[in-house]
Amino acid sequence: KERHNINEEDIKLNHVEFKPGRLKNPWNKNLISIGLSSGFLEPLEATNIHMTVGQIMCILRSWPGVISIVKRDQYNANMNDMWKQAIDIIRLHYVTKREDSQYWRDLNNNVPPHLRQKIEHLSQYVVQPEDVWEDFDRNVGYRVFGLHSYGQILRGLDLQRPEIAQK
Repeated sequence: KERHNINEEDIKLNHVEFKPGRLKNPWNKNLISIGLSSGFLEPLEATNIHMTVGQIMCILRSWPGVISIVKRDQYNANMNDMWKQAIDIIRLHYVTKREDSQYWRDLNNNVPPHLRQKIEHLSQYVVQPEDVWEDFDRNVGYRVFGLHSYGQILRGLDLQRPEIAQK
């Protein structure tokens, strides 16, 4: 507010409450929940649009053929991984160089170790156009947020090493 000379009295704030969450098993018996019926994380990044595409791709990978418990369990495992990817990519947006308040210091001091490792690795890597098609981890199904997503965010947050970013 102070930085932008904004007077609170001139602005009508609208606080929107939402409850984030997801289904642990979006494929249950003969029903597969996709899109918002399977979960919701946040309203600003539109991650659910991308998640829905990933969900549909995973469903299509199961057909044609016999639908089995193995396919159902694999789908549910892939969806759980996709939700973890989405949580990480949202969390990445809050890793900044800011230290002007306790809020930012707390966020920066509490980055999960696996995410900190990804940031360190990718801050030294120049994302290439072909990385859009590459999986960050080929052991898992469809990668909703791969190298390209991480690279764009790291550049936007100025977290990529300058000597790497100039290449």
